[in-house]
Amino acid sequence: MSLDEERIRELQRKDQEHDARLDMQKEKDDEHDVRIDALYSREREQEFKLKAQIAKDAEHDFRLNSVDSKNVEQDSELKRQRVKDNEHDSRLERLEKLCADLALRVGALESQLKDLQK
Repeated sequence: MSLDEERIRELQRKDQEHDARLDMQKEKDDEHDVRIDALYSREREQEFKLKAQIAKDAEHDFRLNSVDSKNVEQDSELKRQRVKDNEHDSRLERLEKLCADLALRVGALESQLKDLQK
């Protein structure tokens, strides 16, 4: 074998080793790309879930605000009703006092009438 042939074989061997290293690096790069794609996919899934949760929270907040609004309306109505009830109670007390006064007067008049009839 001549020196040139040995040199050529040595270069071919090194070239094959280099190709093998390149193939291994390509496999590592492909694995890395798959992991990156999986991470992006998970990130998009998390983003979708987060958006869905935000939408649910917004709907929940809307319902709570609606309920709060109704509660405020009902509280206002209850206050108006309490004022009316207090006015009615006050009128009822006055009527009861008037009835008691009338009962006393009727009793006094009946007593006077009996005295006059004797």
